[in-house]
Amino acid sequence: MTSATDVRQHSYSLVTGEDPTGAPQVIEFDGADPQIALDYVQRRLPGREIELFEDGRRLGTVKCTRDGYWLILPRHVLMHGA
Repeated sequence: MTSATDVRQHSYSLVTGEDPTGAPQVIEFDGADPQIALDYVQRRLPGREIELFEDGRRLGTVKCTRDGYWLILPRHVLMHGA
């Protein structure tokens, strides 16, 4: 049986695009899986394209629509269609 202390923690980063100064906005979380980061996106950043990283490895670009649907964008699509 696995206890809560046995679950490996990961570092997650959300890159939300540029802030007013032109620098990328990065929000970081620690957790056992990406759910904590996705919950944050759904609550605080609906309608925005977000690049999601786990332990520095890019998982992909996701978007939670204002209607609550999740879009997982192909790897070759860059942020904001650029």
